[in-house]
Amino acid sequence: MKILLAFDKFKDAAGAAELCRAGAWSLAEEDKGLEIQSLPLTDGGEGFASLLTQTVGGSLRRSMVTGPGGEMQEAVWGTVKGAQIPLEVRSLLGKEADTKRLGIIEMAQAAGLEQVRPEHRDPFVTTTYGVGQLIAEASAEVDLILLGLGGSATNDLGLGALAALGLQAGDVSVGDHCPQWVFPKNWPLPEGALQWTGERTWPPVVAACDVDNPLFGPRGATRGFGPQKGLRTEESLGRMETACQEMARLVEQLSGNSSSKRNEPGSGAAGGISWGLGNFLSLQRVPGADLVAAWQEWDRLTDWADLVITGEGCVDEGFFNGKGPGAIARMAVAKGGQVKVLAGKVEKGVREHPLTRKGQIQFFDLNPSDEPLAVSLRQTLPRLQKTLRDCLSL
Repeated sequence: MKILLAFDKFKDAAGAAELCRAGAWSLAEEDKGLEIQSLPLTDGGEGFASLLTQTVGGSLRRSMVTGPGGEMQEAVWGTVKGAQIPLEVRSLLGKEADTKRLGIIEMAQAAGLEQVRPEHRDPFVTTTYGVGQLIAEASAEVDLILLGLGGSATNDLGLGALAALGLQAGDVSVGDHCPQWVFPKNWPLPEGALQWTGERTWPPVVAACDVDNPLFGPRGATRGFGPQKGLRTEESLGRMETACQEMARLVEQLSGNSSSKRNEPGSGAAGGISWGLGNFLSLQRVPGADLVAAWQEWDRLTDWADLVITGEGCVDEGFFNGKGPGAIARMAVAKGGQVKVLAGKVEKGVREHPLTRKGQIQFFDLNPSDEPLAVSLRQTLPRLQKTLRDCLSL
């Protein structure tokens, strides 16, 4: 049997590459004549820069940047020669594919949720300033930037990143106020308080995004993703939404862009950073899962495999709507293959999906529903290995 192990990260427990290695070791120990290939997944979040860069033999860089809470930290990003960009990816990038060198930046490296302890998560404080620093540093070497969105701790509309590239508040540099969001003491600002002083033309940005949420509203950046970032009350959600709307109006006033861009699919991803950057930089969004699928040759690997085993920390209703594990599951099923999905938790509604009812996709929970989360996180790797052997009856 040919088995493709294609795990995404289990948030706060283990990364995609670590999960694939653990699964491969577990199956190899059984010595049942299995052929195994590993495919660590990412759709724009954690692992995006390193996985894509290493897949095509690019070069990894390490930079010191401002983290989400204002502390200095190391961030990894990559460079890839234009000739190394897979042909299928070129069709997604369109005219932007004609580049001499591509820079691959992962937002989660500089503004990631996992970099902030749960009790310290607060989108009124966290900033994307470090993402802007990475863009500025990469711009010295590349002429196109691929920015992976996902796993963010921020909800600053990307204004922190813009502060590192040339956005100022009055006569005081926005960056001087990190990490207190972007404009900490006089926010919302009076008319005309923003200035764009960027002295250079930044490379175009292609943002890999795994959601289609708008900037505002029930599915927007704040209400759609704020609770997992620390906005746990209706009062804090409402205050953030109002403040962001005011900041968006001031940004649009300065950039001259229409408010209609707020409703573009994906504008609310990762705290609205692609919306913010798009006001001052040339930016287009592409589906993260589609880009990674083309980059990692999912089509060839799902043709090879008899069985695809995938999964992530929590499988919810978004599994079949843009997430990497869901996308590769759909691809395998379309080719008549079988899929098993392992997850720390599987939401009830997922099991009612038509593909699940037909038996082509099977879901397996690793953890008891009543177990404390801290215990479940510690048991992720051994339980994944055991569940793998059990579901294959090895």
